[in-house]
Amino acid sequence: GRKKPVYKLKTGDKVRIPPVRISENKAPAIPSKLIAEFHSRILHDQDDILVIDKPAGIPVHSGSGYAFGVIDVLRQCFPDGFIELVHRLDRDTSGCLLLARSRATLTACHELFREDHIDQVGKYYTTLVAGDWPGRETVDAAIEKTMRSGERMMRVSDTGAESVSHFECIQHFDTEEVSSSLMRVKIDTGRTHQIRVHALHRGHPVAGDSKYGDKAFNAVMKSQGLNRLFLHASKLELHFTDGDGLSVEAPLPAELENVVRRLE
Repeated sequence: GRKKPVYKLKTGDKVRIPPVRISENKAPAIPSKLIAEFHSRILHDQDDILVIDKPAGIPVHSGSGYAFGVIDVLRQCFPDGFIELVHRLDRDTSGCLLLARSRATLTACHELFREDHIDQVGKYYTTLVAGDWPGRETVDAAIEKTMRSGERMMRVSDTGAESVSHFECIQHFDTEEVSSSLMRVKIDTGRTHQIRVHALHRGHPVAGDSKYGDKAFNAVMKSQGLNRLFLHASKLELHFTDGDGLSVEAPLPAELENVVRRLE
């Protein structure tokens, strides 16, 4: 008969395992053009560390209506070797994404990304926000998950997890319709939607943000050619304990660069 999990096997016991139906794990069908594009987006591939310039609009994992994600595409780019994500970027965020090509490197990178090692990792982003946000400002505001109309959201809350973002203005734009600021952001923590939530918290929502943004501001930005979230992981730095280091930059995508030129 069936035994409870706490039962310990004894010599002479006969164990019968009932049949288990296992679904076939077929690789998703990925367009060959996309695989070729990802090969062209490799920024660094050395010492079992891979950094790609992730395009906006594709999630890192499949699911939620997406048949495949970045990791699935890269596994078809490199079918014969180990490859795993070290961290994540939101679906609509572009830029530097770090992957490991060996189990040992994955473990070493995960150790770096622990919050007590923030001085060894530099994660930099470029974003466009509403309004004039001059100079530099550190936003140290805890973030927690909440639900709104059945949708998962993040918000600033005293009961949330520690979250720190450093904002610096690169350029301010004033047009007849809108005021906006191009910002460089360094994050010390990696909370979900951290930059978008912190920017909103300071009264400067990110351009093109349909979840936390300002509808009127987004409408003006759309008239300037912006059809996506203006958030780009522009630079990634790693400093390993053995003294080795890595610094990789991803240029601002053409569709975002064109918006900046229109605002100038």
